Amino acid sequence: MDLNQAVFTVKAIVEKERSILHIIHDEDSEWQFLSDEFVTMDDLMIVSLKQIIEIDETISDILSLTQGYEAHRNHKGGKWAMTKSV
Repeated sequence: MDLNQAVFTVKAIVEKERSILHIIHDEDSEWQFLSDEFVTMDDLMIVSLKQIIEIDETISDILSLTQGYEAHRNHKGGKWAMTKSV
């Protein structure tokens, strides 16, 4: 896994105002790390995977998520539930 890979997230996660509760690993191998809030284009940021892991170390446990799948949890530290993306 390339820790320098660019991934999508939102300002509130980078600023540690929100937790990562939703992860998307899309068919194009791009990653999105989101919270439970509505996202606008102004909220989006591109950071490295390494920065995401520094924000939440538990993300390392889910990096085996298959392309085309999503993972959700109810709170930081909660158990991930994985589903195929629609």
